[in-house]
Amino acid sequence: MLKDLLKTSRSYRSFDESVKITNEMLKDWIDHTRYCPSSINLQMLKFRPVTDAAECAQVLENTRWAGKLKDIKLPPV
Repeated sequence: MLKDLLKTSRSYRSFDESVKITNEMLKDWIDHTRYCPSSINLQMLKFRPVTDAAECAQVLENTRWAGKLKDIKLPPV
């Protein structure tokens, strides 16, 4: 079972912008991260939900998506 899960998991370097994520969904997902294991339970990650289109564009400008894939523009326009 675990092997099947690992074999089918992958990292995502793109997303479907037509799918809208609500603030409530983001808050719920962030809340769920509290249950993820961390070193000595430090839970050092901090999250800031970003839903405003202009703010999202600013975040994307400062994010390197799949930096080693030089011939691909990610996320796609």
